[in-house]
Formats: sequence, structure tokens, C-alpha cells
Amino acid sequence: MKKENKEIFKSKNKSEIINKIKDWSKKKRAVEICGFLGFKNEEYILWLCSNIADDPKRYFAIDPIDFLYFQQENQMACVFHSHIYGDENPSEFDVTMSENCCIPFMIYSLNTKKFKIHEPKTNHANLDVLKRIKENL
Repeated sequence: MKKENKEIFKSKNKSEIINKIKDWSKKKRAVEICGFLGFKNEEYILWLCSNIADDPKRYFAIDPIDFLYFQQENQMACVFHSHIYGDENPSEFDVTMSENCCIPFMIYSLNTKKFKIHEPKTNHANLDVLKRIKENL
């Protein structure tokens, strides 16, 4: 899938990035939203991707090509997604997938209106960018 098909948001302001994830989660509350958060040219970047999971109300899946495109063009900080049921704590699936791809997962709960970040034991993300984002949660 080409990046032109993505919904992309850029800002130098960390609060705007967090608020955009909340906004997308509310607008598309029928399914778990998902995408990437990164950094490039002194700006934070969000890519909202299509959730290609078989059951997008309970899980999320992102096209691996989207993952590769984003990593190639940006400094990856984390994968983000929403939980439309339950709280912001990562599911077993979230933890497993985060550990497998060595990228933190940021989860936003529509129920509690809170974020949580799971950081894998082996982490290939830009930890400086992730730290700055965590300060705004």
C-alpha cells in the first residue's frame, strides 16, 4: 500500500500528536485504529493505517508493507492503537506482537481515556522520541 493512501498528521507539538490519536480513536470508534508514531525533520509524525485484522473490533493488524515504508522514511517511536473495549492495558496479543517486532505499543482506551505504553525487552525504536512522548501522557 502506498503512503499516499494513509492519513498522515505532522506536528512539532507533542500534545497535538496525543490529541490526534484520541480524535481518530473517537471518530472511528467502531474498530480499533492503528498506525505508527515517529519523528522526521524536527516533527512528530503519525500514520493512521487501515486495520486489516479479521476482527477489527477486538484486534488490529497492519500491512507489513506499511511498516516497512514508515521505518524507511521515519525514526520509529511506536505502534499505536486503540482499545474500544476494556482499558489501556496491553492484551497478551499486544505484548506478544510488541515483543516480536521489537517496537513499543502505545494503547489508548476509549473507555478510560488513558494511554499505556508497552516497551519490549529488545527495543529497536527511537527511545529519545518515545521518552518525549511519554512525558505528555
